[in-house]
Formats: sequence, structure tokens, C-alpha cells
Amino acid sequence: MPKRAVILLNMGGPRTLEEIPAYLENIFNDPNIIDIPVPGFLRKPLVRRIVKKRIPKTTAIYKQIDGGSPLNLITEQQAKALEKRLNELNQPDINVFYAMSYTRPFFPEIWETVEKGAYDQVILLSLYPHFSTTTTGSCIKQWLKVRENGPQSFFIKSFYDHLAYIEVTAKHIESYIKTNSVEGEEAVLLFSAHGIPVSRVKKGDPYPDEINRCIDAIADRFPQNIETYLGFQSKVGPVRWLEPETSEVIKILAEQGIEKLFVYPISFVADNSESLYEIDILFRNKALSYGVDIFHTIPCLNTDDSFIGALAAIIGEAINGELDERYLVG
Repeated sequence: MPKRAVILLNMGGPRTLEEIPAYLENIFNDPNIIDIPVPGFLRKPLVRRIVKKRIPKTTAIYKQIDGGSPLNLITEQQAKALEKRLNELNQPDINVFYAMSYTRPFFPEIWETVEKGAYDQVILLSLYPHFSTTTTGSCIKQWLKVRENGPQSFFIKSFYDHLAYIEVTAKHIESYIKTNSVEGEEAVLLFSAHGIPVSRVKKGDPYPDEINRCIDAIADRFPQNIETYLGFQSKVGPVRWLEPETSEVIKILAEQGIEKLFVYPISFVADNSESLYEIDILFRNKALSYGVDIFHTIPCLNTDDSFIGALAAIIGEAINGELDERYLVG
């Protein structure tokens, strides 16, 4: 049986306040995630000024969520749980690693570890369910630089409407709403997706289309008493980003008399500052000030056993040549 490695890819987050400067510098130096219209030689000094200005604000945010992001720890736990699940499914020669874009462990060091492990095949899986040039696109560029020098590999770039993922997400959300509602109560659910610049969409980025297809597939599995909306969050800089903004949708719903609101961070499979601070603190406070009485942030899938099973199913299909080609890098 071939010896295989799976590498889970995510953005990473500062685990401590001390890691914040390096984390911000790595993000703003990545042209795939932050568009700064200046020549390359001017980017680094400009980034240093931007980072210096943002450190106090970012530090204040992370102080409100226990002094760091849980994203790295959750991703590590996802990797361990996935390896165990794959081994239980008669895949004993699979090891699962994880790599981050902006905090350690970085992709090059994990790839080097995999090369030394003498694996016959490597499966890379982006933990961004919906493809964007700003996120998974950046990971793919790193992979393309090294894949010729390592073992046979292929890249799963998204799984936004894969049946296993859709069913797990729908059940996860519905179960949370049911647990926190009176029987038969009408529920209002706002999907909040991380935004991207409109300029990226005009250049062909499929992200908003994949978000909408994903939400439609999830909503089709809900009972009729769940009403759904979509907003976009985390805008950075003066350029136009996807709309409507999540905070504006919350305001409109409050003006319509909505007293109880559920919000789900659809872009993420692990809790991070966008879900724990931006949604659960910032948007919660805005919602309450607008007149919403009860605000629920639905947790991300994190290490939910059914979600780990869904990832295992996706990887199993890839290994067996059964995964739809639209989920793979060509």
C-alpha cells in the first residue's frame, strides 16, 4: 500500500500577543491577500508603516479573545483527528500534517518534512471551503514552486458544495438553532462570509459564486422555519469589497423588528478572530444597540466528529480518483 501524507492548509493566527507584529507583516507582504498598488521595492517599507500603525488595534482585539487566536491549535487537533479517522478507514499508511500561511508551521518547512518522510503521494487540502485567489490561490502558488521536487502530489482547492460538507454543515447549524430555540419558533439566520475586494471578482475570482452556491445547498436542507440572509465582513482598506456588509444586514434586520438572530461564519471551519471577536463581540454589541434582544454566534465546525468524517470522505474520494475534478487544481 502506498505511503501517503495529507497536508491541511490554513492561514494561521498569532498564538500570543508577541506574535502579532510578525503575523501582520506576513499578511501585508502577501500580494495575494492584500492589494497594495505600489512597486515591489516600495511595498516592504510601506508594510512596515502599516503594521506599526495596526499593532495596537490588533493587540487590543486579541486581548479580548484570551490573548491569541485558537486557529493553530484547532487545526492541529483537526489534523490529529483526521489521521485517526483515515487510519480507521483502512488507510494505515497516511500521516496528516498542517501548514499555515502567516504563522508557523509554514508550508516550506512542512513540505521539507514530507520530502524526508519518503512518501509516495501527498494530498494537499485547503481548509478554506470556498476558493479565492486571496486565500487558497496563495497556497497553490507555494505548492507549484515545490511540487516538481517532491513526491507525486495533488491539491484539493475547495469543497464548497461537496455533499459530505454540505450535509454536516446544515446539520451543525440546524442542531444549534434547535437547541437554542423554542419548539416551532421562526429562526433568522445570517451567514457571514469573509469579504474580498470587488476588483478580484471582476478578474474572475469565483469566491462569491461558491459562497452563494454553498449557502443555497445548505438552506435547501433546512426546515421552513429557518430564514436565511448573507453578509460580508472583515473589510480592509479603502477599496470596494463585496456587499452587503454583515453589520448593515444586522441593522436592517433589527429595523424590521427581528429580536433574535443567529449568525454563522460560513467562510471558516475553525474559530478565529473573525468569529470570536468580529462576530461574537463587535457585531453582537452592534446588534444589541440596534434593538436585537438575543444574538447567537454559531461556532465553526472545528473538531466536530462529523466534519472530520466529511474531510476523510473527501480525501478518500481523491485517493480513489472519484473526487470531482472541479475541486482539484488542474
